[in-house]
Amino acid sequence: MGEITILVVDDEPLVRRTLRRTLEPEGFTVVEAAHAQGARDLLKSGAHVDLIILDQSMPMESGVTAFPSIRALSPAPVVLFTGMAPDLLPAGIAALLEKPARSAEIRQVVK
Repeated sequence: MGEITILVVDDEPLVRRTLRRTLEPEGFTVVEAAHAQGARDLLKSGAHVDLIILDQSMPMESGVTAFPSIRALSPAPVVLFTGMAPDLLPAGIAALLEKPARSAEIRQVVK
């Protein structure tokens, strides 16, 4: 299996750092975006990602709202990462990961 790149989209630097520290020792490459527009910009630049972890509760645009535009730019599976799960998940969301998540839970969902 080749290198797997995960895009973490979360407005909280601590969350992005924690996910990086959890996933990089497992052999994953982690790239970060602080908001949905940053994720779209990264994907538009041609960056290849194999998985997207998308925060639901971001100030400018929620994960559910951003999902269609991100999906249009990448076929990568999307994990919605949230402390407040929406009542209805959009079709196409690969998994839901609830905050706070333990390292073992994060690794399990990613694998």
